[in-house]
Amino acid sequence: MDSSKLINITCHSQQGEEREINRDFINIFEFNSGILIYLIDISTNSKLDGIDFTAKINTLIKSKISLKSLVDGKEFGSSFHEIVSELKTQFTVGVASLLIAYIPYESNLIWGYTIGDARMGFMAEGDVTWETPVHTGANPFGEIFTETMKSSPHRHILTRSLNMRKKYQPEFFQFSLINKNLIILGSDGFWAELTNENQHSFLAGNDIASRDDCSVAIIDIPETKRGVTMALQSEQTKYFDLTI
Repeated sequence: MDSSKLINITCHSQQGEEREINRDFINIFEFNSGILIYLIDISTNSKLDGIDFTAKINTLIKSKISLKSLVDGKEFGSSFHEIVSELKTQFTVGVASLLIAYIPYESNLIWGYTIGDARMGFMAEGDVTWETPVHTGANPFGEIFTETMKSSPHRHILTRSLNMRKKYQPEFFQFSLINKNLIILGSDGFWAELTNENQHSFLAGNDIASRDDCSVAIIDIPETKRGVTMALQSEQTKYFDLTI
């Protein structure tokens, strides 16, 4: 396979100094038509077993998400609602932030759904511009999240989440990849807790001092996409080959 056409994904996740275990997970699925990736950040006080929970999500994605499901965001959203409904039959409690994104090979788009406070953005000239919304007590009416909101005492309150006891209400996003070739997915421990200097260090693969779990996926998109290569620098990340 022509290496110049491969999407390159690098993932890095680190347990926070004030956390007993790392509750961030990144999972990647390769289909014939493109790459599906999700980042989930399970709330610190949640009773969910993150390993069991994400293993179940992965099993359901492999069984319920088909090429037909990936034709467009609406079709995928319907299929993923079914996955969440089944999760609720097996997990009676639990809260998490979830961002799931799809990069089709045959278009210049990235689309997906987000709920909670994980984010996706584009990196250019060393800086990340965060594009997806967050659902927190610091912006309770859906306002654009600003830098000053990071210090709000309400930022850690989730106004929407993947909650096993509440209605699932994700927000759809879609962005053009024209003139954008570096995508960043980050947990709030990365985009909201770290200084710019520490973000750059973490993106370079270095461990840093952080109270919260901190996770990123760096996705380098070539002009013509076909296939994927990756560097998974954490046991919190898994890859599944679903090509036929």
